[in-house]
Amino acid sequence: MFRLEDLKTIFQTFTSILKWRDDKKAMKRYEELLSDQENSPACEPVAKKESALIPVQ
Repeated sequence: MFRLEDLKTIFQTFTSILKWRDDKKAMKRYEELLSDQENSPACEPVAKKESALIPVQ
């Protein structure tokens, strides 16, 4: 059978592989979101939106 230390090492390796896989998926989604924002015509600079505000008198 396995020793407790071996089981801990196996478990840590397995969880680190899963975390690495999830991190890669998250980075891919983040890059897709960034590219979608850059290509979107609705993406305007903040300064334009601020200048459209009408001051209240």
